[in-house]
Amino acid sequence: MNGITISKWLLTRLDAVFDEDAGWKPWEELRFVQDGEPCVWERAFGIGKIIICRGILGPSLVHNWDTMPTIKYIIKRASSSCREKVYPITGSTYTFVIPVQVEKGSLWAIFAPNKSNKYEQYITIKAPKGTYKDLWSGNEIKVSSHGEVTIATKSGIILLWTEEKVSN
Repeated sequence: MNGITISKWLLTRLDAVFDEDAGWKPWEELRFVQDGEPCVWERAFGIGKIIICRGILGPSLVHNWDTMPTIKYIIKRASSSCREKVYPITGSTYTFVIPVQVEKGSLWAIFAPNKSNKYEQYITIKAPKGTYKDLWSGNEIKVSSHGEVTIATKSGIILLWTEEKVSN
């Protein structure tokens, strides 16, 4: 990133060919070491954007935890225009939140990968005051007025749902 090698993608990379008139733009700071080509490209689409990462994210993360800072950077930058009301405060350094569009209410998928998966872990999140349900465990979660709650999870997965529509 910015000229410093911070991780390696596993397997292969997408050999993307873009139409010059389609509005694709590379992210300047993420480049392949071998040839300096951009790792990530994006373009506007309606009110959002399409982002293509030319590295194989999933397998790279599963087999090489050193890729986590790069993947977190990509997710954080890709979602910067929609800073969520729910985000991790403590837990695994690899904890991240993905907002999920649902027909009713609001849902966030919280992932806290744990290398051993043997022990229960505690994740503290920031969320609007209210009552939520963890659809993964079935537990009810109450968030007080200060907006923080600590949730125990052995799987490292929390699907935090509320009937209320929470907007940014």
